[in-house]
Amino acid sequence: WRGTEARRVQIAVEMVATGDYLVPRLWGEPTFAKPPFYYWVLAAQLHAFGLHEWSMRLPSVLAFFALAVLGFHLLSRWHGRAAGWLGAAGLLVAPVVTFDVPFAEIDPVFAALTAASLLFLAEGVLRARRAALVAAGVLGALAILTKGPPYLMFCAGPLVCWWRHSRLRGWAFFLPWLPLLWGGYRLLLGPAAGAADVGDTAVDESLGRLEFWHPQALAGIPSHLLRSVLLMGLPFSPWLWKWWRETRRATDLASRQQSFLVFAAAGAALILLLARDRPTRYMLPAVPLLVFGLAPLAAQSLRSTAPLPGAVAHALRWFGALCAIALLVMPWLPFPYPGLTPIALAALATAFWWVGSARRITAYALAMPLLVGWFAYPDRVRYFAADSDFAPTPAAVLARACTVRGVREVGTYGDVGTSVLMYTREGVPGLQIHGDPTMRRPPQQRFVLVQDRGSVKRPERAAVEWRELPGYRDVLRVQMGRSKSVSLRERQ
Repeated sequence: WRGTEARRVQIAVEMVATGDYLVPRLWGEPTFAKPPFYYWVLAAQLHAFGLHEWSMRLPSVLAFFALAVLGFHLLSRWHGRAAGWLGAAGLLVAPVVTFDVPFAEIDPVFAALTAASLLFLAEGVLRARRAALVAAGVLGALAILTKGPPYLMFCAGPLVCWWRHSRLRGWAFFLPWLPLLWGGYRLLLGPAAGAADVGDTAVDESLGRLEFWHPQALAGIPSHLLRSVLLMGLPFSPWLWKWWRETRRATDLASRQQSFLVFAAAGAALILLLARDRPTRYMLPAVPLLVFGLAPLAAQSLRSTAPLPGAVAHALRWFGALCAIALLVMPWLPFPYPGLTPIALAALATAFWWVGSARRITAYALAMPLLVGWFAYPDRVRYFAADSDFAPTPAAVLARACTVRGVREVGTYGDVGTSVLMYTREGVPGLQIHGDPTMRRPPQQRFVLVQDRGSVKRPERAAVEWRELPGYRDVLRVQMGRSKSVSLRERQ
């Protein structure tokens, strides 16, 4: 498992095991950090196909394929079939989609629901179609039931466009749906344990993160804006300049549809300037929004026989030169991706030799992410796997230690990686795990697992709250990744 995949899967497993689909639980403890819709999707997959990596990751993949079909249909209606095909193909080959979507994470499904909602919203607003507004509201409500208030970040730009276009005419067919599903879930939850904290926890885990802004976050603003403008728009980022110069102020409905989508991504990027942490996954819905918003301009280039504009040609030469330099210095520097990445760099370095027309730049835009996906992506996976939390080997060591000591019940103190716990339980049949990720109370079990932020060789670098656990001593400490370790502790 990668990242927080194991956490999502384990919550769904406990839903199916307990039969309680209202209160998400992680190792027996209620957790309301995220709304329940995605866990329901995974639980349905467990019922249908069982617990497999492919079955847990399938919803994310299907969600983006469905979004590509929807984008093709709506873009073809607005801008012609060439724009529809380019939008669908561009979405599926986008580097961020290739890197971050095919996993059992909340963000891909949330991104697909958010983008689909705003596509229908543009359709309903600009063509005055009530059914499209209702569809936008229902999909938006599902997005909120998937991840909570972050959906509203991507609504900021479209609401401004809507106000300028028709003063929010037809709002009653869209806005009332947004709180409906979440409110219904709260009503069904009733007096269940922790129900009073559901809303507060959801807000703290999403909009509440904006409160942690501090002056040091200023240093990350340039990279955030660069990622938001260039990375999220790939493969059609080169057409952002054309949109800004020609399409942004256009008043025809087709151009306004493009601006509707681009401003949705731009609004979210500006709101995230207030946050301290701005990981790429927060902006994942911006990828389909920018791809669908810029695909019509790429389709125009596909029909053009004119030579490349001078600025584009110069940019290609500089990009090719940078790739060539990177290829030359790789043998002399500790480059993290030494496997197949040089093949991609060599192909990209020679691009400016054969990209000589506006038509070819569109083909190049689609070919570039394919090269990166086929050759650089496997190296990236291997590199990050060495520093990830899934770590079957440390889990096997922990399982052997539990077996030798006859451990049948173990607690956790703090946010121990769920994947390590899942692998450990596989190695110790019948092992009962009780979690306490928030450290609200002292552990009650004789044996406790604690994940430290320091390494085995430098335990003094661990955070104080992890090091200090009175009454327990380390039995075993196992390295996990490059900067973490897990310790098995026994009550003295």
